[in-house]
Amino acid sequence: MKKPVMIAIIAVVIVAIIVAIIVGISLNKPNKEDENKQQEITDAESFRSAMQEKGYIVMDAKNQFANYSKIEKVYIAANESYTYQIEFYQISEDAYATSFYNNNKSKFEALKTENSVETNNDLDNNSKYTLTTDDKYKVVSKVNNNIIYLDVKLEYKDTVLKVLEELGY
Repeated sequence: MKKPVMIAIIAVVIVAIIVAIIVGISLNKPNKEDENKQQEITDAESFRSAMQEKGYIVMDAKNQFANYSKIEKVYIAANESYTYQIEFYQISEDAYATSFYNNNKSKFEALKTENSVETNNDLDNNSKYTLTTDDKYKVVSKVNNNIIYLDVKLEYKDTVLKVLEELGY
C-alpha cells in the first residue's frame, strides 16, 4: 500500500476512536433532569423508601389509627432535627380517601385569614389543597387512595415544596 493511503486509513481510525470515546462519555454523564425527576410514589412503602433516601427519619404511625380499618398504613417522615414532618396515609377505599382529604381540606379552610393564600386543584384521582398563612404552610394532597398531609412553619415551605414535587404530590 502507498504511504498516503495508509496515513488516511490511520487518520480515519483515530478519528473514529475519538468520536466513540466522546459519545461514550456523553452517554454516561448524569443528566440534570434525571437528578430532579419525580419518584413514583404509589404506596406507603415507596413513600417510606423515598423519604429515607432523602435523609428523613420515617416512623410507622399506624397504631395511632388502629380504630380506623380503612387506613391501611401511616408513615410520618421527620427531618433530622424533628422541626417538621410529612405524613403519608394509605387508605383502602377511594370513597374513604376522598372523605379523609375533604375533611382535612375543610379544617385548613377554616383557618384562612385575609392575608392567607390558598390553592386548590381537584382532578379525578388527584387533588391538592394548600394554604399559606402568616406563619404556616399547610398541604393536603390526594393521589388515588394515598394522602400526604403537612402543617409546617412557613420557614420550611420551600423545602417541603421541593420534596412534594419530587414525590409527585
